[in-house]
Amino acid sequence: MARIYGVKTLRTKNNLHHLVLSSDYPIASWLNDNQVEREERSFFQRQLDIRTPLLADITDPIIHEEENLADFKYQGELAYALGIAYLLNAIAVSFHSETKWHCDSLDLEITKLEDGKDSENLTAELTLTTSTDKIIHASKREHILSHREQIEYRLRTKPWHPQDTSLPCYFTANGKNLLAEWLDSLSESTREVIKARLNKAKQGNLGDHKSVGEGVWELRIFYGPAYRIYFGRVEQDKLLLLCAGDKSTQVEDIIKAKKYWQDYRQKTENKFLV
Repeated sequence: MARIYGVKTLRTKNNLHHLVLSSDYPIASWLNDNQVEREERSFFQRQLDIRTPLLADITDPIIHEEENLADFKYQGELAYALGIAYLLNAIAVSFHSETKWHCDSLDLEITKLEDGKDSENLTAELTLTTSTDKIIHASKREHILSHREQIEYRLRTKPWHPQDTSLPCYFTANGKNLLAEWLDSLSESTREVIKARLNKAKQGNLGDHKSVGEGVWELRIFYGPAYRIYFGRVEQDKLLLLCAGDKSTQVEDIIKAKKYWQDYRQKTENKFLV
């Protein structure tokens, strides 16, 4: 059913053919079982792009960093595969076996190792934070149907947002528009000031800005806690907005922006201006 909406890739932790469905009955046997509908077997054999391990061909450095610094649990048990689905903003798929899989979303417990380093204090204090977030999930046809709009939207999502050809935004591999999320976290009056500043940049008036190295630039906005927006130059008059923050998060924002810019450059053959 998911393939009807364009989903073609299935990521697995281990070789799917070795997965045991029941006692002495792996998927490899199921695929050769004449009692199983040929159409169902054909779907797994010919129509799905199966990738192992879970992060095969994922090059976004932020995804790998988050994977290394986080643990994921579902109902008290470690759930690495569900964590990868969360990081990739993907659909988690399970067999319709135990009752805990009989739902179209799951509450995932996320424990992260973070530091409090900022531009004023470069001493990192490591802390563990725990939060809960929902991931979309499917173990039967009805679950896929309930997520139809989300599936179709994600298939249209690209690593960067092309709707504004002169001022696009970077999208991470898991579909997040970091600049839009940051703007949404601010007050309405602050958003208006920043959008006005971005409109000037769109018209070629960058104002106060400087290079922070590796092709990344910092656009300063003298409002509130000294907001900053980071971008790379795709062309002379076309910028790619990477991420944003204020003075208190300057150091980590610059690190993130450089990673996002490097990721973008790896995914396109454009010539870049530094």
